[in-house]
Amino acid sequence: MNLPTSSQRFNKKESGLDTAEETVATVSMQIAAKEAKDLSGHSDIPVAIDGKWQKHGHTSLNGAVIVTSFYTGKVLDASILSRFCKCLNKMHNENCKANHFGNSGSMEVSGAIEIFQRSESLHGLRYIKFFGRW
Repeated sequence: MNLPTSSQRFNKKESGLDTAEETVATVSMQIAAKEAKDLSGHSDIPVAIDGKWQKHGHTSLNGAVIVTSFYTGKVLDASILSRFCKCLNKMHNENCKANHFGNSGSMEVSGAIEIFQRSESLHGLRYIKFFGRW
């Protein structure tokens, strides 16, 4: 029978995929960080930073900031930012996806700061130089 799946069943499967994607991304970034550290011979490394938005201009509700190793070109960390909130009366709850409350133009800087602040605790690396468009 070619019946559509129930939304509850679909949501459960989709949630499982999200968890698997996050696990693969985390492991991949840990491996990339180890490679960058081994290649440089120490924990101080240069990185490249770039931000992407769902749409052009400074009106996007969603964006991402990616940090790559200057030595390997592999992704070391990512920060997904969203201003989108569909909570009733803007009373944020645990399911709220909004994690950026400034304007869209400041998303890239906020994401970069977040990534830089956690680089030592996450990978044992210090990003001493960065290449970006600021």
